[in-house]
Amino acid sequence: MPGHELHFPYQPKQERKENGQFARGNNCYDPEHLKKYRFKAKDKHGKRLPIGSKTIRQHHRKKYWFIKVSDNNWMKLHVQLWLDNKGKIPNGSVVRFKDGDTLNCELDNLYLCSRKTISKENVNYKKRRDNKRINELREIYGIGKRKKTS
Repeated sequence: MPGHELHFPYQPKQERKENGQFARGNNCYDPEHLKKYRFKAKDKHGKRLPIGSKTIRQHHRKKYWFIKVSDNNWMKLHVQLWLDNKGKIPNGSVVRFKDGDTLNCELDNLYLCSRKTISKENVNYKKRRDNKRINELREIYGIGKRKKTS
């Protein structure tokens, strides 16, 4: 709106220095004065969640349930469920979801799978996806179709 512009008066640099909050030589960083405001190592602020709390977090573009197992230690809920009910997870293995829904952490939806198998599945998935795209392009552009000769 015309006539309602903000107006800031020109204030020379020297004048700003003179009218500053702290006078020259004033030590605003007095360590004794600031001690009462420092965070103490054993202090716990009110925002901390209790052990056993569950939150949803994003991990590698997927959402997972996380559970707090101890102070400053969070674990994926599906892994914790597996450890509590089925026991230790062997090296080279991971807990996966049968239906692919990472927020469905029921025990009957979890299974143990080796990383080697996952690697093979990923390669096969990429090949299938690429072949599907190639076939779509062939249909669009009419490439690779053979005419029947009679």
